Amino acid sequence: SRRYQRPLSLLFADLDHFKRINDTYGHLIGDEVLKWFAKTLQESLRAADVVGRYGGEEFCAILPEATASQARNVAERICRVVSENPVEVRELAIPITVSIGVAEAQGEMDARTLIHQADVALYSAKKAGRKCVKVYSKELEIQPENNLHAK
Repeated sequence: SRRYQRPLSLLFADLDHFKRINDTYGHLIGDEVLKWFAKTLQESLRAADVVGRYGGEEFCAILPEATASQARNVAERICRVVSENPVEVRELAIPITVSIGVAEAQGEMDARTLIHQADVALYSAKKAGRKCVKVYSKELEIQPENNLHAK
């Protein structure tokens, strides 16, 4: 990103109330929901974008050549697709939603800082009622309740 002076953004996605899905339907169904979301996320992105599971029900996507504004548009589309399409597994239709934080790499920023900023934005999305997208800004950092959320 910085070598070629091109934008790069990170999406940090977290399935809302995923523990409730595991508690209600069991871990095998929960695993199917995670697989469905990973597939949906991958299908919503370009071939050049990289998706990975960060841990638990959290996923990251690296979007090369995408500004924060472009990444927000992608994230909003993902939120819509997820909320409008219940996960169909074993004759069940399980409704899910996702919260997504977006951050754009700036200047000499390292990966740890980019992840931190996307995480702060994700936490802000959850505080705003979930099922939404927030883009990182310095103002989010100032709010004391928006420090890195506990895993």
